[in-house]
Amino acid sequence: MRRKIIVFCMLFVPLFLVNGFGSDGGTPPSVLFEVSPQTFGPWLVFEVGLADIDGDQDQDVVFPIYDQHVIIVYFNDGSGHLTGSGQSLPYTEGHGIGMADFDFDGDIDFFVTSTSTSHGSAIYLNDGSGHFTKSGQQFGDISKGGGHVQVHDIDSDQDPDIIVEYFSLPDVIYKNDGNGNFQESSVIAAYCTDFADLDADGDLDCIECVSSVGYRTMENDGSGNFTQSSFLEDPSLLAGDVGFGDLDNDGDIDAVVTTGFTLEAAPTRILLNDGTGSFSFSDLVLANTYFGAVCVRDFNADAFPDIVLTSNGMLHQLYVNDGGGGYVASEFGISTEILSTDPSGCDLNGDHLVDLVVNDFDGGATRIWFNRTQIVSCCTGQVGNVDGDPENVVDIGDLTRLIDYLFISFEEPGCMAEANVDGISPVDIGDLTALIDFLFISYDPLAECP
Repeated sequence: MRRKIIVFCMLFVPLFLVNGFGSDGGTPPSVLFEVSPQTFGPWLVFEVGLADIDGDQDQDVVFPIYDQHVIIVYFNDGSGHLTGSGQSLPYTEGHGIGMADFDFDGDIDFFVTSTSTSHGSAIYLNDGSGHFTKSGQQFGDISKGGGHVQVHDIDSDQDPDIIVEYFSLPDVIYKNDGNGNFQESSVIAAYCTDFADLDADGDLDCIECVSSVGYRTMENDGSGNFTQSSFLEDPSLLAGDVGFGDLDNDGDIDAVVTTGFTLEAAPTRILLNDGTGSFSFSDLVLANTYFGAVCVRDFNADAFPDIVLTSNGMLHQLYVNDGGGGYVASEFGISTEILSTDPSGCDLNGDHLVDLVVNDFDGGATRIWFNRTQIVSCCTGQVGNVDGDPENVVDIGDLTRLIDYLFISFEEPGCMAEANVDGISPVDIGDLTALIDFLFISYDPLAECP
């Protein structure tokens, strides 16, 4: 029997320091989570869709509910409170979900998979107000049983492609033709493939996690064609979830890898990137997980990526980056009797802090954990004011300062909050692109600092 749910809980995080990569950082800002009184379920929810689907500048939520055979859509009121939209879309054994503007009409659609071998994947198109209609597109995967979904621009043609992880079959990449129509690519990935720019050349490479074999880094040629560039052997690997971030703060993308479906808990490993996409094992080993999942985000707004691990039968694990490559570790939660397969981070209440949506694929309730961290920032009030001029104007001087930081001096511009233009840590080429877009292309106003 499940424990009685407690509707209010707070947690201050730093409990003990996990020394990882020769840490010389200080004590990082504490993280404070507060669980929302709202619950969603009890349902079997494998993956959660998060996006602004009704165009009101906040993050809404879409739940494919496996055991109820429906997809339910919730609207956010801007404060993180979710209200049912009235949509209960019939769909058998909904499992994975990915969200993007697939048909290029300016609103967010979603793609969903089914584990049923008599129902295929489907795209639901948005009418612009957050109401969805199933499209007629067929993906030819009725007999496969679809699981985890990713949406990325794999071939660098500025449209969203779809990657589906099938059960006991290789992953499949469906490439977008630029008009919202998808075809199965000739590139079929191995099992448990996850994507990031691992060699810093501007396109998305991938790590193939092959159980009992190891990790293959597959380099993208920019057009979505992959060749193996390195290999890290791990005969003990039972592939699970992967999260990406610059974990040792050396300017390249590292990986956190959990265990997969295993009868016993096993360690969570960190793979360190040498800058070319070649990985080695870190000495830092995180908590043992069982059906583990990972979310890598900057939870305390200090420009360093933190880690949340979830696992069947244990409280959620939080590792806060100290800026020098070490981590302050703790745990939080209200019950250990959950199976969270997709902990997802986004700002649900508009306070510029990353909140958590933690699903339960074991018949429990999906819950929201609001981030109540108290931020101490030297931010002048405007993201993009990298050079810190007192007039708080974002101009060519800020672009020059950011270029200097990224490519010349590597000296921090004083307060990293202003330099984090795209809102994704760490400060990198994505922030430069966003600042160029603001100054010369879109002129959309930049967000203010928290």
